[in-house]
This record gives sequence, structure tokens and C-alpha cells, in this order.
Amino acid sequence: MPGTTNPIIRKKNLAYATNIHNRGHVKTSLRKEKESQLPVGYFTLGIILFVVVGSSIFEMLKFI
Repeated sequence: MPGTTNPIIRKKNLAYATNIHNRGHVKTSLRKEKESQLPVGYFTLGIILFVVVGSSIFEMLKFI
């Protein structure tokens, strides 16, 4: 059945076809929001910073 298309696909095609002349001015509902996510959690980042900063302070105090 090469002539049949899914109604959802037709609806999406129509939405993007109407925006072809609005480059740079596309509605925000058609764009996906990018969320900034850390590769590690805040707790893990805190532990790593505590270890790194704490050990560097400890080494500085050792030389005094």
C-alpha cells in the first residue's frame, strides 16, 4: 500500500510545511527544549570537590 499515509504523519508534515517560510521564527511548541543536565549528581559533585579541595588544603598545611 504505497499510497496510504498515517494521519499523524500527515499532521506533522502539514505543521512543518507551513513553517518552511518562517526560518528562525518557528513556534516554540515545535522546538524541543534542551535541558542542561550534569553527567553526575550534585551530591556526587560535592563529594568529589570535598575530596579534591580538602586534600589540597591538607597538603598545604603539611608543608607549613
